[in-house]
Amino acid sequence: SKLLWGELDDPAEHAAHLAMADVVTGEQLALPEPLASLRHFGSVAASEELVAWTGDLHSLSIWRPGWQEASLIYAAEGGDVVDWIAIAGDLVTWSGVKTQWAADLRSHGVTRITQQYGTRHTNGNALLVSQPIGPLNKQEPGPFEVEVVDATRLPPLPACGS
Repeated sequence: SKLLWGELDDPAEHAAHLAMADVVTGEQLALPEPLASLRHFGSVAASEELVAWTGDLHSLSIWRPGWQEASLIYAAEGGDVVDWIAIAGDLVTWSGVKTQWAADLRSHGVTRITQQYGTRHTNGNALLVSQPIGPLNKQEPGPFEVEVVDATRLPPLPACGS
């Protein structure tokens, strides 16, 4: 297993780089491209098979071991953001301004997965989605309904149109 983290290079420029180490030995490991060249990232998530990040808080890129290049999979529209990225199987999830989103890497589909004030968490292949039921009220948003699913057992999202 490997541990991936960001190290700040220049606070004024918000420049940083990723570093990686072996979890068992603590030995620092060389990062493959394109990860070694990243200098601006707002949120990063990683699994054994995938690294996902945003460099500008408005777009989402992914990379898998063995790929020569990263792939841009989503660009936010209308002032929305991409932040607090998390991975569950082939789903990459993130927080937008008002809702939570998911991109299905199997189908290239993207969808909102909560209504306003909802949240989501991942752990391995598990995806927990929590959202208020009843009237929406920022001061008192409860009660909440909570669903936990194995992301690998979900059918692919419909592909996005062009």
